[in-house]
Amino acid sequence: MTENLWPLILTTFAFVAGHIGISSTPLRARLVARMEQRPYLGAYSALMGVLMVLMILSYRMAPAAPTLWVAPAGLRWVTLGLMLPASILLVIGLTAKNPTAVMQGEQARDETAGRGALAVTRHPMLWAFALWAIAHLLVNGDAASVILMGGVGLLALSGTVLIDAKRRATDGEAWRSFADRTSNVPFAAIIAGRAAFGSSGIGWTRIGGGVVLFVLLLLMHPLVIGVSPLPH
Repeated sequence: MTENLWPLILTTFAFVAGHIGISSTPLRARLVARMEQRPYLGAYSALMGVLMVLMILSYRMAPAAPTLWVAPAGLRWVTLGLMLPASILLVIGLTAKNPTAVMQGEQARDETAGRGALAVTRHPMLWAFALWAIAHLLVNGDAASVILMGGVGLLALSGTVLIDAKRRATDGEAWRSFADRTSNVPFAAIIAGRAAFGSSGIGWTRIGGGVVLFVLLLLMHPLVIGVSPLPH
């Protein structure tokens, strides 16, 4: 059975290594210098898109065995509890202007950056994927799920650190000022008193959008994945 996991292992490794080895190393600067920014981003996005599709297809074709652990039924409640904030963070990541996002580094110079939705974390989208991975690892102990979700979780968590390092090196004082007003780890800046939290800052539209997304994921899960996420 293990040999049938190799396509998933290789595609997951390529997907994670492609993100870290290209976008977070000096190789990126050399490619941008040769290709220019927009063509590079187009080629890079296309490559990562292909790798993501191959990774998902490999996961769908991977064997159900071996199973590394069997989760208690009660853990499904924990998974649901993690997926709600993950959904809200994903909506924030898709809608809020963010100096950590591609081609938005100049936002760090805006003194209001980090006062609203980004007060929770300056990496909302990556933390959304990290929470998704953790939530699903809790209730999926088969080797294929551990490989896929572990890879996505590793990429998301390491990405927060690598992006911070890259922005610190390229954006200088503007980034340091933004980083002082925000945090990587969710709510750390709020707890430390460096940021203020409020639903009005995040925006009720974003919170509502996250709740709607969460409900849609619950409804679509049996249709797309074939398994109900609800405890039973």
